[in-house]
Amino acid sequence: MYLSRNGGDRSGLLCVVSVVLERLKVEQDVAITHVIKVLRSCRELYISTLGLSKKWLGPYQVIKKVDDLIYVIKTGLSKLPNAVHVDRLLPYNGSKKSRWMTN
Repeated sequence: MYLSRNGGDRSGLLCVVSVVLERLKVEQDVAITHVIKVLRSCRELYISTLGLSKKWLGPYQVIKKVDDLIYVIKTGLSKLPNAVHVDRLLPYNGSKKSRWMTN
């Protein structure tokens, strides 16, 4: 028996692998993303890190540019600023801002 801390990530991976192996025996061809989507319809936490969940969070506010690679961002009204690598950032082109940004 496998059990992950949140009840989905690692045990979800084990379930997906198990279902894929069973289907391969019968069908010879399996779409893994389809298996994940079917299992996630029963349990949302299954395989939350394989690109089926949101890839980006935000929008957040850039407070300062430390250098060409590191930026300091604010993620909420009561949260401390975080230093993040530029590879983890994407420009926000929308017009809607979070309420905490307008204060």
